[in-house]
Amino acid sequence: MNYRDKLTTHIEFSDSRKEVVLADKGHSDIRYVAHNPAGRTVCVFRVDGGLICDNEPKCDRLMVAESKHSVQHPDFYFVELKGKDFETAIRQLTRSVDLLICRIDYHSVHCRLVMSKCPTPDIGSSNRIKLERKLKSMNGNFKRQSRQLEETI
Repeated sequence: MNYRDKLTTHIEFSDSRKEVVLADKGHSDIRYVAHNPAGRTVCVFRVDGGLICDNEPKCDRLMVAESKHSVQHPDFYFVELKGKDFETAIRQLTRSVDLLICRIDYHSVHCRLVMSKCPTPDIGSSNRIKLERKLKSMNGNFKRQSRQLEETI
C-alpha cells in the first residue's frame, strides 16, 4: 500500500525543499538535518501525539523521502530527538517502526537518533542490536549523533 493512502494526518509539511531541519522544541540545539540536493518530495509527520496517540513509547517524527522513480517505494526515516536516555530512545524508535511500517510499501527504513549527549563508550545494548538487524532487513540503517546529525538523502 502506498504511504499516502495510510498516513493521511499530522503532516507537518510536504514539499521538495533542499534542506529539512527537525528540531526539538525543548532543546533547539538538538537537530536532525537532511540535505536534499536532488529535490525529492519529502513529507514529515508528527508521530508522538500525532500518528500514534497513546501513552506508550514512540519517536518524534517520521520523514518520508519519495524516490524520483517511484512514489510507491519511498525511504522512511524515523527520527528521535532526545536528551540522554539512550535505551528509551531505542524503544521509541523500535515501537514506531513496528506500528507504522506494516502494510506500507517502502524502499528502505532508517532510524535516526540525535541526543544531547551520546553515551560513551558505545553501548552494545541488545535492543539496539535488534533494531539494527531489523533495519538491515529493511534495506536501512541506524545512525546516532550528539547535538546534530546531518546527512544527504
